[in-house]
Amino acid sequence: GVLDVQSVEPSAFDEEDAAVLQTMADQIALALENARLLEESHRTLRELEMMYAEQVRRAWQTAEVPPALVYDRVEVTPAEPVADPLLEKAIQEGKVIAETDPQAKRSALVAPLRLRNQVIGTLALEETDEVRPWTKDEIELVEAVSQQVALALESARLFEETRVRAEELAVLNELGLALTARLTTEEVLDEAYRGASRLLDTTNFYIALYDSAKDEVTFVLDVTEGQLRRPYTVRRSGQGLTEYIIRNRKPVLIRENLPQRLAEMGIEPIGREALSWLGVPLLIGDQALGVMAVQSYTRPHVYDEHDQELLTAIANQVAIALQSVRLYEEAQRRAERERLARQIVERIQTAQDVEGVLQTAVRELGQAFGIPRIFIKMGVPRLRETPEDPHASDQG
Repeated sequence: GVLDVQSVEPSAFDEEDAAVLQTMADQIALALENARLLEESHRTLRELEMMYAEQVRRAWQTAEVPPALVYDRVEVTPAEPVADPLLEKAIQEGKVIAETDPQAKRSALVAPLRLRNQVIGTLALEETDEVRPWTKDEIELVEAVSQQVALALESARLFEETRVRAEELAVLNELGLALTARLTTEEVLDEAYRGASRLLDTTNFYIALYDSAKDEVTFVLDVTEGQLRRPYTVRRSGQGLTEYIIRNRKPVLIRENLPQRLAEMGIEPIGREALSWLGVPLLIGDQALGVMAVQSYTRPHVYDEHDQELLTAIANQVAIALQSVRLYEEAQRRAERERLARQIVERIQTAQDVEGVLQTAVRELGQAFGIPRIFIKMGVPRLRETPEDPHASDQG
C-alpha cells in the first residue's frame, strides 16, 4: 500500500522528511505482513485441528478390531533403525507383506505407511508366542489402518508445524511492536537479543554495525557462551565473515567444516573457530548497516534454512528500528541547534548597543558550545589599489 502525507504549503517536506516517512512505511508494512501471516496460521491451525479430529473419529468408527488382535498391553519405544528384510521388502514393494516362519516360530505382518505415493514408514505386527497364518480379513484391516495412520501422522505433522509457525509469527509481531517503542540504540539492541533468544539458540550471538565513513566495524552487542561481553570492540574493516556479509548484503549459513568453507569463499578466519555459523545483514534498502550472527562452538548443524529465515526477519525489523533511532537522534540534535540559535538571536536582539550585542553573542555561544573563551574580531577591510585611481594612497 501507500503512506501519504500532504500539505497546502509549498516545499513543506524535504529529503529528511521523506526518509522518516519511508522508515515509518517500512515498519507498518512489516507489522501488516506479520499480522496477516499470524491470522493465516491461526486459521490453518483451526482447520487442521478439525481435520485431525475427524480422521481420528473415522478411524475408530471403521476399524472393527477382531478379538485375535486385541492386546492388553502396548509398549511405545523410540524408533531405532532395524535391518529387517521383511520391513525392507514392504518399503520397496509398497504393499502389505505377510510371513509365517515355523522354524523361527515367527509370524509377522508388515504394512507400509504411504502418503502421496511415498512410503514414510511401516506398521508391523509380530506374533512370537505361536506360529499362525494371517487371514485375508486381518491383512485388509491392517492395510486400512495403515492408511489412516499415515494420514493422521501427516495431519499431526502439519498441525505441529503450523502451531510452531504461529508461535514464531507471534514472537516476531511482539518484537516489532517492542522495537518501535525503543528510542536509543542500546534499547534496540537489547530488545533484538531478547527477541532472537525466543526463536533461536543465541548462546553465542553478536550484532556488528558498520561505519562507512570510517570503514570500521563495531561489535555493539557480543554474547559469548551466554555472557554479555563489554566494552564494545572496534576494528578496521577487513576480510572476515562479518565484512563479507556487509559487502555482499546476503546471509551466510555454514553448517559444518567452517575452515574449508571460509577458504572456498576467500574469507580470512578471525577469532575462535565455530562448528556452525549463521549471519545475516541489517539492511535498509541496499545499504548494509551491519550484521547479526549466531554461532556454536560445540555442535555442527545447529542452524538450518528455517533459522536463516527467522534471523533475517529479526534483522529486518532491527535495521528499521536502528534507522529510526538514528533519524530520531538527528532530529533531536537539529531541533536543539535550532532552539539554541533562536535563543541566541532573541537575546542578541534585546541588546541596546554594539558592545551589548557583542557581549551577548560571546556569552551565549560560550554556553552553547561549552567553550570558555570566544573572540569576535572586527575591522575595516583594506582597499585594493587600482592604476585608474590617481588618488590611491601608498599607505592604503
